[in-house]
Amino acid sequence: MLQSLPFDIVLAILQFTPALDILTVRKTCRVLRDASRDRSLWLVVLSCVCAEHGMLVNAESDLLVGAPLTRLEHIATSPARFLALGSNRSALEHEERIPLESPRERSHLRLPVGDHLRSVLLVRGGQFLFTVHDGRICLWDLWTSTGTAAVVASQPVDISDAFVVRCEDHWFGDDGRLYVALAAQGPTPPRGDTTFGVYAINLLGGTSSFEKINELRLLDGHMWYHTRWGPCIAFSQTHRPLAGVWNYRTGESALWRPELIIQGMMLKDDILTCVHSNALTVYKVPALESPITVRDIAPCEARVIRGPSSSSISYHIPHYIAENAHHSVYLGELELMTTFMSSDPPDQSYAASLPLPNEYNAYAEGTRLGNSLVTLFHTPSRNNARCVVAAVVPPPKTDGSVESTEGRVCRTLSLLREVSVDMGVQMHLDPTSGTFVYSTYQEPNVVHIVRYLKAPDGVVH
Repeated sequence: MLQSLPFDIVLAILQFTPALDILTVRKTCRVLRDASRDRSLWLVVLSCVCAEHGMLVNAESDLLVGAPLTRLEHIATSPARFLALGSNRSALEHEERIPLESPRERSHLRLPVGDHLRSVLLVRGGQFLFTVHDGRICLWDLWTSTGTAAVVASQPVDISDAFVVRCEDHWFGDDGRLYVALAAQGPTPPRGDTTFGVYAINLLGGTSSFEKINELRLLDGHMWYHTRWGPCIAFSQTHRPLAGVWNYRTGESALWRPELIIQGMMLKDDILTCVHSNALTVYKVPALESPITVRDIAPCEARVIRGPSSSSISYHIPHYIAENAHHSVYLGELELMTTFMSSDPPDQSYAASLPLPNEYNAYAEGTRLGNSLVTLFHTPSRNNARCVVAAVVPPPKTDGSVESTEGRVCRTLSLLREVSVDMGVQMHLDPTSGTFVYSTYQEPNVVHIVRYLKAPDGVVH
């Protein structure tokens, strides 16, 4: 039957086939073999995969223009292949029994001697990396044919007096540009000032340069970035109950006093869910204003969390607007990861068992990959060394019941064992490419890049 179809029709059918399945059906017959090796097919498939997973891969880069077919296949299948790593492996009782995932590639990005790395952030797709160092924010292209990471753009930032500087978030705006949010906390924690800045860069318009979109400076204590929905960024203080939302486009903000100290936030439209140690509270975001004033408002909904929360995890939203927002709490005593999806009230939730040793702490930023959620867990520093594990929360069952966890166990991948990770700089995992970056105390000007999937053909390290 396939032999009777025009070649263009076969290609059109394959365009709607999952990338890994295209490689599988290639072995079935000559027609599918020839169609599955068509370059135009893989360019379309790669574009669809990038759109689905929020990946930024520059098709005009020197690595992809005229790239061999195997390179396009590698990038397009990377998200599915990462989820397949350890697909039959669950969390185990003792960390030393969690098999250490073997890196396929290791490389380094070495900054000039004397530069002090302050923050790193991988852009989904694994090609681009943000760094903050020596009073600048830089965007690097890690996929070059020469094997040397190249600076795409650089922008001065005023961080000379900052106690903590973090690249908090990146997303793709509805104008096609790449955005990044930067947070700088002044000295004398926790009561120093905080500045949030948003920058944009157009990577498809010839010369690439940063544009500073807006900034918000708050003088009343250190604030922590939590999440974003559209142009609105949600933040809070950790040492006292204080919540805020800032629209980086208009510059207007709202700041109010919740009833409890906030561990995490989930924002959708004008509904903000605050995560506390043992409860969720839901607020309708008040009207944004400028200048900002602190208000007192009452929550419109509250819900008790089952068990005391050990950790709170927000999940990255790569698109300007997503279908939904997610937030998880790790209940260490119950060995459960409980995930909430944004709703009013947030009553849709599901749980998965995560039997990790009690010493593991969840990293506050997680990533969504398809219907799965990926979270980093790390041990406290022991003799200046840590272990890092990635936990993959499987998709929810249709019943959506928190109580129903049978057969729903988080899978774990051991990424690092006994490495002196500098938590002040951040570590970051991009599951869409299987790339992990971190810095160490011994080499404060070096970004360590570990790839757990084979790198695209033609990349030299």
